[in-house]
Amino acid sequence: ESSVGDLEIDLASRSAVIEGRVLDAQRAPSLNVMVVVTPVGSLRSDLFKTTITDLNGNFRISGLAPGSYRVFAWPYLPRGMWQNPEFLRTVESLGKPLVLTEGSRVGSELTLLPEVTP
Repeated sequence: ESSVGDLEIDLASRSAVIEGRVLDAQRAPSLNVMVVVTPVGSLRSDLFKTTITDLNGNFRISGLAPGSYRVFAWPYLPRGMWQNPEFLRTVESLGKPLVLTEGSRVGSELTLLPEVTP
């Protein structure tokens, strides 16, 4: 006979949202650029999110779990590079830190970062 212990699952009922705008060095809207949200202190692939800005440089990323994140905006980034721990260490200081709580909606203005070459 086997014994089964208690299993406690904590589900956040409302995910968080980050929305904002990306501007270039001249403060003009950056259209069609990649916005990447990376979790701080975790490599769980489901916590990494990306989107592309619209024609006005606006973006919206929803479905985020509560926690600490860094948000980046690049003209282009090779697929999956944002999940590489070595790469993240080199760019960590460039990301905008955000702390999300359950159901929060956070606005953020980002500055376009220089293009990354692998």
